[in-house]
Amino acid sequence: MKTILLAVISVTLLLSSCIKKTQSENVSSTPDIAKANVPESSEGYTLLKNNCYACHSVTTKSHDEIIAPPMIAVKRRYQNQYATKEGFVEAVVNWAKNPTEEKSLMRGAVQRFKVMPKQAFKEDDLKKIAAYIYDTEIEQPAWFEAHFKEQHGSRGKGMGMQGQNNWKQQMKLDNGNTWTANIETTQGIEKLQEIVSNDKFESINDYKILAKKLSGELTVILDKCTMKGASHDNLHIFLVPLLKKVDKLKEVTSVAQGKMITDKIRTHLKEYKSYFN
Repeated sequence: MKTILLAVISVTLLLSSCIKKTQSENVSSTPDIAKANVPESSEGYTLLKNNCYACHSVTTKSHDEIIAPPMIAVKRRYQNQYATKEGFVEAVVNWAKNPTEEKSLMRGAVQRFKVMPKQAFKEDDLKKIAAYIYDTEIEQPAWFEAHFKEQHGSRGKGMGMQGQNNWKQQMKLDNGNTWTANIETTQGIEKLQEIVSNDKFESINDYKILAKKLSGELTVILDKCTMKGASHDNLHIFLVPLLKKVDKLKEVTSVAQGKMITDKIRTHLKEYKSYFN
């Protein structure tokens, strides 16, 4: 697992770089692509098309044909977890540099397609790709919107079950008992509680430094998590809203806002023992 559930969850392969598409599959000419605002002169677009679309195809005719989730599905999943561009780009880059099942957000995709192979991406290229995905109304297969609505219904775009505010209603116990977490996860949560226990945050910069510390510790938690199955899924449900709060803390514009978000983080962390041991 890793940032920033950071981050998180329904489909997870990101930025899979396979072979380049042939000219007959050129995404600018096929009728099977839903119209979108795509500035093809963008370097990010060129990198995305050349490195990712061979697997994350926009030309498939149905959901049954895909070998990896469309990039629009990836975008919605990551936007659901990361409220800012900075958090989004960081999470996408971290995943693509070293994809593992433990830090995946898109659990359904891992189950169906397995984890994408590790690629020799340049980090600067990954940042350009991720920024382009975040900033742009990217292409999507013509069938995608209908499929998404069928699967997600009234939850709306980008609102996976773990992106809801009522996360407690989604949490399950292990036959009435708390889940057994790996020791590193529990120690990481305790470290987070220690970090936010300081009440001497006096400036906006103090809260941004706090957010950076929390984000770093969450990354460690995700890296070291060895949980599987239902316990792992419930940990995701617990961590997603926490990750969002930390992401928002990075963007605070007032001390009052920083205090409010920090208080919410403290309250959230106290709930850990209600579900995990």
